[in-house]
Amino acid sequence: MIRTRQCIVLLLAVFFAVTAECSGQSSDLLEFIPEILSNCPNCVPRLTVVNNCTDNVELLWKVTDNRQWDFLMGQGAQKIYTNEATSSGDMFYRFKLGGQGAADAQKTFRIPEKGASSGIMYFMLGCTPTAGSSWDTCKIGGVPFTTFFSAVPAYEPTFGCSAAITNRENCNKNPVNDTPLTAVDWFDLSAVNYYAIPFQLALVDSTGYNCNASGKALSGIDAHMLDLASCPGEDATTMDMTAADQTTYANTYSVMQSGFSLLSTGTDGPTSYNKVCAAPLSWLSTPGIGNPSQPNALTSSDNPINTFDWYGSVGTMGQALTSSSCVSPGCGGPQAYKGMRGDYTHSIPLTNYVKRLKEMGYTAAYTWQYDDASGNINCTQGVKTILTLCPQGGAPYSQSNTWWYDTGAGTNACVPVDASTPSGVTHYASLFLCQQQGINRYALIKETLTSPNPSMLSQAIYYCTTYPVTDGTTVYTYADCQTNVANCNSASTGGGSLPPYCPNS
Repeated sequence: MIRTRQCIVLLLAVFFAVTAECSGQSSDLLEFIPEILSNCPNCVPRLTVVNNCTDNVELLWKVTDNRQWDFLMGQGAQKIYTNEATSSGDMFYRFKLGGQGAADAQKTFRIPEKGASSGIMYFMLGCTPTAGSSWDTCKIGGVPFTTFFSAVPAYEPTFGCSAAITNRENCNKNPVNDTPLTAVDWFDLSAVNYYAIPFQLALVDSTGYNCNASGKALSGIDAHMLDLASCPGEDATTMDMTAADQTTYANTYSVMQSGFSLLSTGTDGPTSYNKVCAAPLSWLSTPGIGNPSQPNALTSSDNPINTFDWYGSVGTMGQALTSSSCVSPGCGGPQAYKGMRGDYTHSIPLTNYVKRLKEMGYTAAYTWQYDDASGNINCTQGVKTILTLCPQGGAPYSQSNTWWYDTGAGTNACVPVDASTPSGVTHYASLFLCQQQGINRYALIKETLTSPNPSMLSQAIYYCTTYPVTDGTTVYTYADCQTNVANCNSASTGGGSLPPYCPNS
């Protein structure tokens, strides 16, 4: 036993001596050192999460079947499983951040230079301990095997492999095709499934790292406008079901025809609070989401294409994406836009959910599955990122939140009402109402949907977006903008001449 301990001490001494000698170098040698054992000596600070919300936040990295993220265990993570009793099911690495201004309100993550692929970090807010469980009860988020466990926003980064690693076989692999990661970082902070917590993502030195979204230069994502009180609803004018599903899911169809809110709420004693705004697909697939919710969990069919497929932009009927006969919703943006009726109505990009996000200024990230003009965020490997939750402070779940239009030259925007708000100004119950009624200045924007199908031409789609600034851009009232957008989309999809006010780019 003594000899064994001496051997272990000697091995550790050699290990740390090599680490100290090599830690400042870009060397392939370090790529053979497991980060979990070495505390990631070849890792560099790449991601800082700052919690500016009033409440505490829990960061949950989902690492099930993706052990590239085991280096997080050396950075203060708590390992936690969905099945606590048997330490099985999905595995997460959890980090807890204090509320706004607390000493522990931010966390910097060090990322290995050989990269880390397909990360998923969930955010849960306003959490308190649950008796007899390592999982906490949260106002935004939930415990495993409940409706709201996965109904939370997620940050999905892939950190590329440094170009300084000359032997690319020493890079971590892309789990999709088992090839070495390239020297490109990819980021996704979308609202495709849900939104709940406002945020801002800053890309430090974005120009130097060639950061872009679908080819357009990008310095970050501003999502401070993700206001839960602004969550819209849908009804028979915006959504439909296939003929077969109208019969199979008659209860769901009845709710859809009558109309429903995409906002889910919870209660804490006598106090109600907002939990999450769900995308139409999440409402269709998750009983208990929305108000009223619907009782069925719709799933994909693919053949034949069903309602889930249309609002999830999935399903190809077995066709290759590049096939000229691939006209199903999973085949590309133009196909999904056409919709189940085939007339460019009642499709996912025309739902109130997508339109409301665009109207509030959320135009730099995905709002639906083929929203590629607002997604595909990537940078040359090595960019540092700062993710700030609740950039304007406060508790996003609170139903007492109100907004006012600050016309000051340095602001000119709708901002939350707080102790510094001057008296006599109009308070609005949501950010959307403040933008619509207080500012009431909207610009037309054009996005281009593309398809891997070579015979399918790209298709333009137009939206309104809030535009308080005065810079020569033509602006309209909300009502006029809605009329103009409808005319632009009708002409674009019908082959007619575009009205002169439809933007060209």
